[in-house]
Amino acid sequence: MRRESIYRGWVVCACVVSILSGVWLWVTGEHPFGAFGIAAGVFHALWGLDLRALVRGRWRRRPIVIPTLRPIVVSPPHRSLAQRLRAWRLRRDAVTHG
Repeated sequence: MRRESIYRGWVVCACVVSILSGVWLWVTGEHPFGAFGIAAGVFHALWGLDLRALVRGRWRRRPIVIPTLRPIVVSPPHRSLAQRLRAWRLRRDAVTHG
């Protein structure tokens, strides 16, 4: 048997025994101890289900992403207002004096 399956079996056993003993204590009138037993069983159930992993979404299978080669498009460098006005003036001069 693998260690993980023995561990999961132990967690399930602790969960069931804690809940049953908590319910029995609750029925016999020991409400605080019964509540602790039930809470311990719920804690063991959430521990066995690995609640942290469920919250993070580790149970969902993530799709396999195959990277594709895409051409890299480089945007032209940002031009300042002075550079744009200079280019506009040069084009205007070329048209009028051309």
